[in-house]
Formats: sequence, C-alpha cells, structure tokens
Amino acid sequence: MINPTHLHVDEIAGISPCNARTSPLKPEARAELKASIAEKGVIQPLLVRREGDSINVLDGGSRWGVVRELTDEIDPADALRVKRVGTMPVVWFEGTDAEAAEASLISFVQRSDLHPVDEFERFVELQEKHGFDAARIARETGKGVRFVQERLRLGRLAPIVRDAWRKGEIEAGVAKAFSASESVEAQTALFKKCRKERAFYTESIRSELRRDCFRLDSREMKLIGAEAYAAAGGRLEEQFFEDQSYALDGAIVRQLVDEKLTAEADRICAEEGWGLYFFNTIDDDEFEVAEEFDFAEEAARHEELDALYNYQRTDEQNAELDAIVTRAILRAVPTAARASRAILLKFNWEGEIGVTRNLLRVSGFATTDDEDQGEGEFEEDAPPRERAKATPPAPPPEPEGEPLRKGARAVLDETCNHALQNCVQAWPVLALTYAVAAMGCLSRVDAAIDLALHPRRNFKPTHPINIKIADLRFSQALPICAEATNAELMDAFCELVGAAIDTGRLTDFNAGLLLVGVARDYDVRTELLLQFDAQAYFDASTRQAAVDAVRATEGQASANEVAGMKKADAAKRAALVASDFAWLPPTLAEACPPRAAPPEKPRDMRTTAEAMADAIDADEARQAGERDSFADFLKTFTVQRAGAKIKSKTLYALYLNRMDLEGVTPLNLSAFGEAIEDYGIAKKRVAQGVFYLDLDLADHVQPAEAAQ
Repeated sequence: MINPTHLHVDEIAGISPCNARTSPLKPEARAELKASIAEKGVIQPLLVRREGDSINVLDGGSRWGVVRELTDEIDPADALRVKRVGTMPVVWFEGTDAEAAEASLISFVQRSDLHPVDEFERFVELQEKHGFDAARIARETGKGVRFVQERLRLGRLAPIVRDAWRKGEIEAGVAKAFSASESVEAQTALFKKCRKERAFYTESIRSELRRDCFRLDSREMKLIGAEAYAAAGGRLEEQFFEDQSYALDGAIVRQLVDEKLTAEADRICAEEGWGLYFFNTIDDDEFEVAEEFDFAEEAARHEELDALYNYQRTDEQNAELDAIVTRAILRAVPTAARASRAILLKFNWEGEIGVTRNLLRVSGFATTDDEDQGEGEFEEDAPPRERAKATPPAPPPEPEGEPLRKGARAVLDETCNHALQNCVQAWPVLALTYAVAAMGCLSRVDAAIDLALHPRRNFKPTHPINIKIADLRFSQALPICAEATNAELMDAFCELVGAAIDTGRLTDFNAGLLLVGVARDYDVRTELLLQFDAQAYFDASTRQAAVDAVRATEGQASANEVAGMKKADAAKRAALVASDFAWLPPTLAEACPPRAAPPEKPRDMRTTAEAMADAIDADEARQAGERDSFADFLKTFTVQRAGAKIKSKTLYALYLNRMDLEGVTPLNLSAFGEAIEDYGIAKKRVAQGVFYLDLDLADHVQPAEAAQ
C-alpha cells in the first residue's frame, strides 16, 4: 500500500500511545498555534503510523487537535472549506513500538520551545528506557554533549521542585541548585522549608544540601589528595552548574584528614620526643608557646630570612627558615623536657601542614573521656594525644555551693550562644561592641569571642556573602566583599560575630555571663527564654536544682512535693514550671534581670477636655517635627540604588542614633515603617529579616556608623 502524503483530520483516529508528549500546551501557546494554523494552515508535517486498523499521530498531536477544533467551527455545508482546513501533510513512520517511542522522543526534544523540565524528563527516558548515553542523545537531537549532561543531572530533581519550576514558581537557577543532592527526600524537605519562609537563595540551597561535602579545591581535599580519597571509596561528583566538583563522602574526608595529621604528628613526636600533640587549636589557659631558641651558628642566616616578609620569601627560603627554627628549638629544649610538652599541627588553604613546637603546660589539664571526642572532628578543639603517661595534675578545689554539672553547663552554653547570636544579628552596635573588645584585648584571657578561629561547630552561614566566601581563599573572598553594599557587609559582619561567640571556651561560665550582661538592653532575656531547653537542663542537673526551681516559682509546698519524686519526674515537673513562669537558671537570671516597671506618674489635675486639647496640640507639633527630621535623615543618609537593599533594623538603628545625636524625638518603629512606605520604598521579608528594596546607605556612611 502506498501511503498518502496528506491526510484529512477525520482519517486520523487519535494520539499514538508511543507519543512522547504527556502534558498539553499552555493556553496562550495553544491560542497562538490556532491563530497561525487558521491563517496559514499546517506547514510542518505530522509524524503518523498505522497501529492496527487505525492511523495515529506519533508527533504533532497539538496540531492535529487544533485542526479538529477549526473544522468543527466551520459550517458542515461548506465542504470545500472543511476539506481545505482539515487536510494536513504527514510523514509515515515504519517500525516497532519501541522504535516509534524512540523516534517520538527524539522529535519531541528537538523543539525549541520545550520547557527544561519536559526536556530533561525525555532525556532521562531515552537514557533509561532506550539505553542512550549522553553522546548519542546529543547526536540524535542536535544538542551539545555538555548540554545533555546538564539536563540529565536535572533528572534527579524532586517532583515538587520540577512542578514548581514548570509552573514558574521558581527560577531556573534555584531549580538547578536543588540538583546538588541526589536525595529526593532532602530536596523535598528543603523546598518546603524555603517555600514556608518565602526565601529561595541558590547559595543557601546548595550549602544546605551539601553539608557533608567538600569542594575539590578545599584545604581538606588538598591535604589528602583526590587519589587517596577515591582509593578509600570516596565518591566524586562533577558539578555542571558551578565551577567546582565535590567529594560527596564527608566522613571519609574527615577520617583521611585525621589519619594524615595523626601520622605526621606521630612521626614528629617519635623523631623529636614530644609527649603530646594537638590539631588546629589549643586552649590558651592550658598551654602557651615557650619562646626557647638556640640558633648557634645559624643566627645570622635566621635573622636574614626572618627580616623578609612572607611574600618576599621563596618556597625554598620558607622551608629553610622553618628548618632553622626547628633545629633552634630542639637545641634549646632537652630531650627529657620534651616528653611533657606538646606540638600543634595546622593545615592551611593550600593543604600544607604547619607545626608549632614547644607548647608548655601552664595549668592543670584533664583529658576528656574518649566518648566525648567525635571521630574525625579535626575542625574543633581536640584533646591532646598522649604518647607517654604523665602524672595526673591535682584536682582543682571544689567551688563553694553545688557545682555546675558538665551536661547542665553545656545546656547553658548553648542557650547563651544562640541567644547572643540572635541579639547580635538584630543589633549591629552590639556586634561592634563584642568585636572591638575581642580584637582589641591582646591578652586573649577569658575571651568568649575569638574572631581569629573558625566559628562554632555546626555553624551554617545564611547571609549570601558569607555563604559565597565560606570555602574561598582570602584573595578570592575580598573582591566579593568589596562589591557588596554597606548594609550587606554589616549584616554579614553581624552574623560572623554572632557565630564566633562561644562561652564554652571558658573555664569559668561566670566569665561568659559578662556578654549576657552587656546585651541586657538588647532584649537578651527574651532570646534566652526562647533558646533555653529546660528539660535538657534539669535532666543534666541534680534533683536539688529542680527542687530549687520549683521553690522559686511555686513555693515551699510544691518544692517539698518535688523533693520526694524520682529524679526523672522531678526534672519533668521543673521543666514545666520553668516554661509556665518564664524561669531561667539563677546564673542567667542574675545577669539579665527583668526590666523594672516605670515609676508611677503624678496625678494629672487637668479636666479631660483640657488634657485632650493639650495632647492633640502636642501630638501635632511632635509629628510635624518627627516627619521633617525623618525626611532630612532619608535625604542625607540613604540613596536609591537599583538592586540594593537595607535590613530594616539596620536602617532604623542608624535613624535612632542620628535622632539621638540631634536631640530629636524619633518615630517609633511602626511610624518609621509607614513613613518609608509613604516615600514609595518597597519592603520584602526573607529568611534574614525584613529588607527595604532598591535603597542603600549613602556612600559616606560607613558600616561602623550604621551600627553606632
């Protein structure tokens, strides 16, 4: 049988089961197609095949459906027009069902107007059902191999992400960020969280989905090497939407780093006789570097090399200087003395290990239980590794009163850290207060903030700037920061200062309470109440702590009742009471007492009418003055700039400061927001807070001034 080159719409039974299109055209696209066919007819032939006694459309179902609509709209009596409009060019396909499905898929993905979701779903189908690799898909569809590989990567997107992208709820960049993880469950959970918070930041999404991954150019991977990682069974993944590939198995990376540092430390200790070693950081209260050197005949050469700046020395000169210093230390410190001293190993951004020798114990040190040290936690303060058993130091004297248990102390540290972090992010002036004190106090004694160290364990940056620069070198991070606005830098700075707070670094918890006391004017008590885990605190404390809490809130009778309970029941009862009465442990409560009630005002002897008239006059005068001052402030300290944004609290803090300096009563926060809106300035709430859009601090305003 000779197949005709044209068919009337009525000769076609329907859409072939092998047709690749599964979703209908969007209404606007279908309307455009209908208008085009009505004017010019069907130009591109339909791909059809015989299936049993019927002729079905393998490719071109939308055109066939539109032609059916057009012919139905024509008066059946106008047979010539029905025939002209309803006749379409066709191309016949001969082959098996599998070959037909393959041909339909290939034809479908060759369209220029295809949504990326439809495209990558069909690519995945070609790969999984028909055995095509990326190169063959590229050949058959006329696409580039890299393009096909990118689309195949998107095939891992969770259904909820695909649907949102297809509907236009998220942009392509956001959707691609979700492909950072192959876990559909992780993608789905994070997507729901972002949707709830109305905050889809690509860098935040990638960072969250790769919490246990390492970039190949990270210092950890440079230290261990990609070959060693792969040999240990680690998986590598190329990133198609970024400029970096990733090591997916963080546990393997941490284990290899720990093994490499341990091997190097063991070698040095065995060769030189040191008794202890640390990784990355030490406690300044327990160890200090002893400045003992004997340069002997190398003194002149040491002085010559040491006089040069780091960037002036070659790699060979740096190695020579390190060797001279090492020999000088070994000459100065007898072998017998080294057994009670330590070394510190660090590795830099190039993955190079540096060693600090001759750390001398300055106070008693008690090693922690093995179970308290997580496997491979090389980023945190680690207990020393002892090569020789030393005589344990005498225990410290018992403090007066009931001592704070280790678990309870951990709860209080966690409470303070997170509460203070939230206060710092809300109040830039508090961040500056802490930062200046921490950086300017060169003795470093009893400092609960260390900006020179890594932030607290499990800190995950949320500000876009901090996310971008987290894994970069300083030379790469600096240009990014230089391009940021003043407001963006201030917000990023506050987040980092907050993350550097760690009262757990302190031997005496009372020293950390000084930070709480300084923050008492910044609503730190509310933050402490929000962060305090009463159940965990009482579980870790003695029964007497629960009894005391109940006595302070409900009285002696209730305390007597709790005293007769089992420890677990007493802790549960005390936790409920703490929640009901907004109770804080005495150490925290004394540092931030509730604000005192305002003094009672003298009785007003005016009549109601007189008081109302005076209040109206005063209020009108006050509002006029406040509005004029606000307008002057906005004109002087801000500038409209497309794409910029200012955190509302940052701008309001600057406004309050300026009004205070000028002796003008400021607008309250609500009135301030209304005044901003009156000027046509839009605002938007995201995960980091409320921001005013297309508004920036004036160039003459420095971040420090904004905070002060």
